[in-house]
Amino acid sequence: MANIRVNSVLELYDLFIIDNLKKKHNFERFIYAPPERDTGFRRAIETYGDKFFPIIFVFRDEPPYPADYNYSPAKYLERYLFETGNNKYVNVLNLFIKYNINFYSKNMYDMNKFALEFYKFQKDRYVEYDFTSLGLDFKQKFEVIFDNLSSMNTISEMFEIGLFFRYTYSITLFVPVFDLSSSVEVESIYVTLYDQDNNKIEEVGR
Repeated sequence: MANIRVNSVLELYDLFIIDNLKKKHNFERFIYAPPERDTGFRRAIETYGDKFFPIIFVFRDEPPYPADYNYSPAKYLERYLFETGNNKYVNVLNLFIKYNINFYSKNMYDMNKFALEFYKFQKDRYVEYDFTSLGLDFKQKFEVIFDNLSSMNTISEMFEIGLFFRYTYSITLFVPVFDLSSSVEVESIYVTLYDQDNNKIEEVGR
């Protein structure tokens, strides 16, 4: 299997977040970029042409922040260790990461559809990260923390870009992040789980 070079596992979470959102929102066009006109809109035109509505922009523009270790999942993952080979173990940071989702369309039918899909997403509030296709033995579901769905329709944007509607919401995930001091190429990875009394629960990997 070909290697993939990453500087941080955050890049893997960013890579797979759109795959998860495609399972929640039945629209064809997704872009991982901030929605501003000089970035997201330019990339949308480059990817889909001038007629790119409806479209969903996804982006993580806030730094991750560490979990309070009184938070029960953080306690569970506190002893999460990964082996990268040569008997080298890498500690894992337990962090919250936040993504902003912005949906644009020119008609209210799409807006209503997006809103209903959002509320269904809230009821089934899990996303799954499966890195096995990259050669990493890591497959885990994460619960999503939601902000409210909001309307971001501004008159200035409508006059500048044209008539459209915009809804936005954000999701926050609690995830383990490999604490890597430099770029590494990972061919195999092993995960060992321990309980709070330092008893081994399970070891998996390949």
